[in-house]
Amino acid sequence: MFIPSLSFVILPKKINKNGTTTIYLQYINNRKTNRLSCNIRIMPSQWSEHFIKEKGKNAHAQAKELNSLLRREMERAEKIVLNLLK
Repeated sequence: MFIPSLSFVILPKKINKNGTTTIYLQYINNRKTNRLSCNIRIMPSQWSEHFIKEKGKNAHAQAKELNSLLRREMERAEKIVLNLLK
């Protein structure tokens, strides 16, 4: 049995003509991947591992607010997954 995983990802191959890409909440269970759009678009250079860069030359102007939103969405998704596993 595999333990489901949740993470935020961007898909660098899906960059629009403005140079931005969407942040997705990625759910992997039993080797099947599902992605849900977070409806947040950023430049790929503003992305750092799992969150939006808050400091440095590529920092996003609203990074703190957006990261707070992403954390809340992650908590909500984790609760849903835990309830499904019960």
